[in-house]
Amino acid sequence: PFRASADSGVGADSVGRALQVGTLVRGRLTPLPGGRVRVLVRLVDGTTMRELARDSVEGSPTAARALRDSVIRRLAPMVAERAG
Repeated sequence: PFRASADSGVGADSVGRALQVGTLVRGRLTPLPGGRVRVLVRLVDGTTMRELARDSVEGSPTAARALRDSVIRRLAPMVAERAG
């Protein structure tokens, strides 16, 4: 997967246009008190960068597989709804 970030110098809108995709998945990992993390996942329009949907999951970074699975379980229906 390609990752656009402030560090890469490539914006998500540029990636969306270059790949000619209708929807991008964007995410953010935020540390929380007690050693936990929050993963924010957003679906955005690949051209306008308008947010289409969002959800978040919290968990322990030491249980990365469980956290990843939780993100996928929440993300899959959002993507499927837009794919038709």
